[in-house]
Amino acid sequence: MLFGTLCEILISTVSSLISAGVYEIPCSCGKVYIGETVRMVNTRMKEHQRDVRLKHITQSALAEHNIETGHRILFDKMATIATTTSYFPRKHREALKIQKHSDNLNRDSGYNVSRIWKTALSTGQRSTPSPTLQYTPPPLSTASI
Repeated sequence: MLFGTLCEILISTVSSLISAGVYEIPCSCGKVYIGETVRMVNTRMKEHQRDVRLKHITQSALAEHNIETGHRILFDKMATIATTTSYFPRKHREALKIQKHSDNLNRDSGYNVSRIWKTALSTGQRSTPSPTLQYTPPPLSTASI
């Protein structure tokens, strides 16, 4: 049973790395970089690693952050958020994730998503519910009985 569960986790992890999709790469400071690719996520991650190693700050927000702060980019903690090869779902998912993580390392906000989606999928803040009105019936008068 345990072996089967471990195999499922391993297969799920590997398949998410060899698929196209949306991913996030954390930094030791707690911020995250959110990206998307039509290619395999692990291929894109290797490109990010190369840019950090070679200090290509014009090509990588992760490299820029690493050089400016000295923080360690946690490539081993990279996670695939969603796997999809479809262009618009991928772009929307990335933009909404960037919107949700306002303290991120991204240089832009990604694809321009309609404000209605940003409002509907805001960072989890709920508006204060309006007070409920309770009906209080008038007192019964004994004269009408």
